Amino acid sequence: MVLNPDVPVRTSPAAARLLEELHRETPGICALLGDSGCCGPGNVFLQAEPPRPSYLRIGSAGPVPIYADPSFLRTATAHDLVLDLRSVPVDDSLSLETCRGVRLTLVFERSAVRAPVAP
Repeated sequence: MVLNPDVPVRTSPAAARLLEELHRETPGICALLGDSGCCGPGNVFLQAEPPRPSYLRIGSAGPVPIYADPSFLRTATAHDLVLDLRSVPVDDSLSLETCRGVRLTLVFERSAVRAPVAP
């Protein structure tokens, strides 16, 4: 996979903690941006399988690699992306974090100065 440094992704402290916990429970998880896993494009999808070969690796959130669909990258390049966490009482997604009553989301921040990619 190709690393694309032109799309910085940062994580909120809450999202970083959740990803660390989920990685300990399920090594090999990855985050997909621009895919809901089954029903068309969505914000973030966390899965325990490698992404499709067309996905590009754009960084990582701690031990969790972040991949993006190329069509998503065309729309995201003017923004800094923040991976955040929201409480949701019900979610029909198959994303791994939803069993905990939370959902990973992306916050788009328009920025003239790019923030560094968070490790």
